[in-house]
Amino acid sequence: GKDPNYHLDKTEAADKLGISLIHLFEDDLTYRWEVVQSMLKVRLGLAKKILAENCFIKKISKAEASVFCNQYHLKKSSTFDFAFGLKYNNELVCIGTFKKLIDETIELVRFCSIENVEVIGGLSKILSKMPKVCTLIINVDRSYSNGKDLERIGFTLQDTKSPSCFNFISPDNLRMSIAESSKGSDFNQIWDCG
Repeated sequence: GKDPNYHLDKTEAADKLGISLIHLFEDDLTYRWEVVQSMLKVRLGLAKKILAENCFIKKISKAEASVFCNQYHLKKSSTFDFAFGLKYNNELVCIGTFKKLIDETIELVRFCSIENVEVIGGLSKILSKMPKVCTLIINVDRSYSNGKDLERIGFTLQDTKSPSCFNFISPDNLRMSIAESSKGSDFNQIWDCG
């Protein structure tokens, strides 16, 4: 296999050249192709644009938010405590899900919009619902983003994580974390970008 920093090194080299690199893995392309297409359209400026100022914000039930993330987020839904969404013409067009941590700290767990749509200012509008006295954590998967968009809205980089190792399980090449996969299975290892 490749060195654990292989994809991270490529990402950092591209960043130095002003290039925003995206790493797509086989299981993303096989099982989440519509989501990948939508992500690429947004990155290339080809998606429909909706202004967040034309949307209204509302608290979204955990059930509705989970269904939305399962359909529109590359990594599907994950454990969260509450969610807010933006509606445009009475259609839910984007959401953010959040987890309460310790000491007034809140983590943004997922943020996504419907396919082929970019909600301009959507994240800022959703974050406006957070308590003014909280610390907000947003983890960026460097396989898909360099975090520059977050810097533009006032966030600062606090820490970086080492690349995570995943096993590709045969025959479907389904990517699973080391903890999820059995040690005795037929697998190939790959690392993300941290």
